[in-house]
Amino acid sequence: MDPINIDEFEQLAREKLPQMAYDYYASGAHDEITLHENHAAFDRIRLYYRVLKDISRRDTSVTLLGEKMAMPVMIAPTAFHRMAHPEGEIATVKAAGAAWDHHDPQHPLHDLHRRRAGRGAGTGLVPVVRL
Repeated sequence: MDPINIDEFEQLAREKLPQMAYDYYASGAHDEITLHENHAAFDRIRLYYRVLKDISRRDTSVTLLGEKMAMPVMIAPTAFHRMAHPEGEIATVKAAGAAWDHHDPQHPLHDLHRRRAGRGAGTGLVPVVRL
């Protein structure tokens, strides 16, 4: 299967991960209130496509905290990556670094963090070390 949406990625994870690992990743804390609210929030988002629109020059970049990012995807702090991959969090860091370098080699993640440091706490950005 070549997944193209979140449901297909979830199905692929269900097939590939041990049951205990999948159950952990797919669940939420306490009564799973936040998990249900997140699903409801995504269900409210509507994407409207445009037909006969010139898409020869696409731009998915965003400006975050004054820095332009080519790939508007961030990785939240999480744990227990080794349940899915033998290298655990190290594999996540490597993938993030490879994705960032591929999209915007002029602004590696650790440089973005260093530039933002000292401009107010709580930015939510953490350094990524290149391995």
